[in-house]
Amino acid sequence: MSSSKLSKSNSKATTSNSNENTVFSNIVPSKIFDVSRNAKYPLVQPELNRKIAKLTNPVSLNYTTNIAKIMSVLRDREIVEYQHSLMKAAIDDISEDTVDIDYIRIGLKLTQNDIDKLLDGESGLVKVRTKDRQKRLTVNEMPNVGNKNNGFKTGDKKPYFTIGFRMFADNDKYRYINIYIAEPYHDRNEGRVLEYNCFIEFIPTRLSLPLISFMLYQIQSVLEIRRYQQLFDNALLLELHTGYIMYGVSQLFGFMLTKNNKVKVGQVYPLEKDMAAETTYVGSYASDHLIGYDKVLKENKMFIEDAVLGWDRVAKGLSGINDWFPNQVCSYRLESRRRFEKEPVKLADISTVKSLLEDVRLIRPQRLFDLNDTELKALVYDKNINRCRTIYARLQEVKDERIESRKKTLYLNFRFNRKKLKKAVSAQAELLLIAISNPIKKLTEAEENYTEAEENYTETNENYSAAVDATAEVLEKIIDDICSKSHKIPTIIKAEERAIYVEGCPGSGKTTLVVGRVDHLLTQGTKASEICVLAFTNEAAKAFNNVLAKSFTKRSNDLKLYSKDMFVGTFSSWCNKLLKFDDDQDILSAQASLNAIERLIPSKSMLAKQYLCDDIARRCQNIFNHMANFDEPIVERSINKVAPDLVDYVDEISELLNAYNKYKEGRYRDFNDLLVQLRECLKNDDFCEWVLTQTKHLIIDEIQDTNIIQWDIIKKLYDHGIHFFCVGDPAQSMYGFRGAKHEYLDKFTKTFKNRKRFQLAKNRRSTKPLVQLANKIRYIINPKYSISVSVKEPESTARPRLKSCDKLEDAIKWMVKDITGLQSSGTQLILCRYNKQVEAVEKALKKADVKHGDGKAIQVLTYHNGKGLEAEHCYVLDPQFSKCKLSSYKEELCNAYVALTRAKETLTILACNCGSSVYGKDDETGKQSGRSIFLDLPEKFLEFVD
Repeated sequence: MSSSKLSKSNSKATTSNSNENTVFSNIVPSKIFDVSRNAKYPLVQPELNRKIAKLTNPVSLNYTTNIAKIMSVLRDREIVEYQHSLMKAAIDDISEDTVDIDYIRIGLKLTQNDIDKLLDGESGLVKVRTKDRQKRLTVNEMPNVGNKNNGFKTGDKKPYFTIGFRMFADNDKYRYINIYIAEPYHDRNEGRVLEYNCFIEFIPTRLSLPLISFMLYQIQSVLEIRRYQQLFDNALLLELHTGYIMYGVSQLFGFMLTKNNKVKVGQVYPLEKDMAAETTYVGSYASDHLIGYDKVLKENKMFIEDAVLGWDRVAKGLSGINDWFPNQVCSYRLESRRRFEKEPVKLADISTVKSLLEDVRLIRPQRLFDLNDTELKALVYDKNINRCRTIYARLQEVKDERIESRKKTLYLNFRFNRKKLKKAVSAQAELLLIAISNPIKKLTEAEENYTEAEENYTETNENYSAAVDATAEVLEKIIDDICSKSHKIPTIIKAEERAIYVEGCPGSGKTTLVVGRVDHLLTQGTKASEICVLAFTNEAAKAFNNVLAKSFTKRSNDLKLYSKDMFVGTFSSWCNKLLKFDDDQDILSAQASLNAIERLIPSKSMLAKQYLCDDIARRCQNIFNHMANFDEPIVERSINKVAPDLVDYVDEISELLNAYNKYKEGRYRDFNDLLVQLRECLKNDDFCEWVLTQTKHLIIDEIQDTNIIQWDIIKKLYDHGIHFFCVGDPAQSMYGFRGAKHEYLDKFTKTFKNRKRFQLAKNRRSTKPLVQLANKIRYIINPKYSISVSVKEPESTARPRLKSCDKLEDAIKWMVKDITGLQSSGTQLILCRYNKQVEAVEKALKKADVKHGDGKAIQVLTYHNGKGLEAEHCYVLDPQFSKCKLSSYKEELCNAYVALTRAKETLTILACNCGSSVYGKDDETGKQSGRSIFLDLPEKFLEFVD
């Protein structure tokens, strides 16, 4: 984990003085699944349930990583028989009262007149007419449509949505109905024949049927009864999820197969190989599929994530934490998710739609005894459909052997009675259709209390959103207090371990820490010539040099602590110094290398016909950088890793590499050449010892961007006695494309013996609203990363602004107008993902006569060049405005995190409504994503600009 452990005394001291007892009483799912509700869960045996539920870690919100504990439960005959009987009872209990419809998406074909009425500000959708309805219903226009246009391309049959509305009941945003409209006159819709231009989506299990009718009446009140009926009589069913909860059954005993042998793919979460599976997808997520998951874990985790970040910081100190999950009924949820966009069906035919639950097959818990421990352990970690089929075949072999020996045989799986299931789902669908087709203006008292699904949150008579807010209010204060007690800089500066890693959030004082460390070493008698400070870029190295010089001149002029004998530079310049080349070959900078590669691309090559030359050069440079990490580099291997869509151009890229090497021959060396040669030299022990006479203390900034070959060099020198001090932030890893491995930081304590990890959690740069947004992105990158707390004064409540535009030109035009209108005298950074975006912005600023550039208050830089900088205000442009190939979604998240954390006072995000760029394949999932990072940012952290 990346988060350093805080002392237990600090954590407990903080929580014991707070009103943390209200935390668990506010968590809504805990009440729904309360094991003491005997009438609802008559077959559940609390003690056996407790033994299973204790396998859930309430701090990490995952199952325990102690596989022995899980195996002991799966091998406990009493528990297995208990789970077997509960699963059988659940299978037999399928009925209209136990199945549910969990999500529906409906397509409507609106006329221009319909749209005009709905959008009318005085009498349209946002106008709730009567006082009685106003008490229960709120309708808001959304600031943008989010990722609803994800992957939209010219020529698509699907609509391009331009406006959205959210209706929610009783001031609880958890109970919502969303409406999205594709306005015909928009240039992406104009002249296109669409099957539907509006869709409505909601989760019926969060609402009651009367409440659905009550909310949909808002549409009828605008369009009038006859038109409403016409629209919904001809409405299309675009998506339908049906589900079933097996109360008392643990997901750990749920091994799902499907009758449909055409299904060949699936996915299991979490992705970590040492984590027991919690959620299993059977089928492709993009089309029809089944899903099985731990309902209790998911609902509680979702509630906590909605409420607060940094749960792991505070959870251990909460009284009652160890009883939280054992006091809830284990519940295994199965869902069928059907999508009909390619072949829509009529909403009127919803009751005839097949639920994929009909195809579900569950391995009987008793049959787990026929597996050996190795087989069962593997299944606990990976419940993928293909592995389950392999295991099922193994169980079939055991069954066949029993038949041959005339021993008693038992069924291998449980399955639903298809007739009963079909009837139950059909009945639920028919009830929902009636509710949709017959809106009601007013709820009676009986209807207000009505719920149609047992897990429905309306049965608790609670406001989910209010409960989340109440929980957040309690926990945020505790977490802020704990974060403020993170490791102190003076303590870190004086640490005596030979390997030290300091994880620090943006603005936490990492530069101050490095300066203090150097100061400490010098005052302890270390010679300046024995200290080496490495930064990631030339600009950062110059900045360190200046800060060190000023600091030591100011504080220690008489002692002359700072000396030019101390090496302060980049990794490449340090390599060059150690290697002492006799020739006159120049060192190519990254930009010079990129320019050279671009010039060498044959204009008539197939590659040049498919991609822009600057894009080819950038991506080929990434490939060459990745190759340098290996003693035996292979072009195809590196292409598959960093640019898999270029795998068909292996020969052309190999030729380009040869041309580049020939271009360098006898004249230049690049960064990779220096690293490879230094690693080779370090294989000689005498050379290692000589390096240690030159450098006894190696200090490295931005350690998360260090690649494999650099880690090899560091480890080799450490093994020969060098002192290693590094600072970094895994969430700011921006160079995965060239082999940077921030994962090495996770292994820090295993890699280095005399070592210590520290953490800086106080953000002194940015305001609280900016830090809250940054923490959310940090959590999305990796939930295990530590969060930070703003200690900046004076406090500011200004949230980051988000302006969404369709085109880059529109975004730049708005931004220039905003800059000239604000007339700020403070520093401003405009951060773009690519150089072409930088050029476009600079051109617009020049045309508007806005001064910018080096030495000016306004600078326009790429995300990467902006790293390490800060400004009073930042504008950050969405990478989706470019058609260039992007890195993986996770790497682009890190890039965005770096850009968004440069701001000190205010931040403006310019998001692209319709980016068509697709992110590269993710290392973990092997999948691509087209979702916009910026449009996915939570609304509660932002202020939206029209």
